[in-house]
Amino acid sequence: MKLILCPDCGDLVTLRVRSVRFCECGASSGQYEANGHDAWYAGKAIPVGALNGDIRRAIEDRKLGLGEEHGNFKAFIFSPAALHYQRRA
Repeated sequence: MKLILCPDCGDLVTLRVRSVRFCECGASSGQYEANGHDAWYAGKAIPVGALNGDIRRAIEDRKLGLGEEHGNFKAFIFSPAALHYQRRA
């Protein structure tokens, strides 16, 4: 899953294929490409990612009462050199 984090307003926004997504203050934006895998981000956005399987597992663990109270998962910041998540001007 690709997301954008806005350093100005603190919004963490999930990207979509069908529309450009913006943070609350409008300083950051991004969108998945039509292939549903590649994406772009712009403005002040910090590119964030999480593995879909990890999120699903955390949700299931939480439902089953396993692990942490909140169903933890790992997120990461993409490198500026990431091939499938590029900055746009």
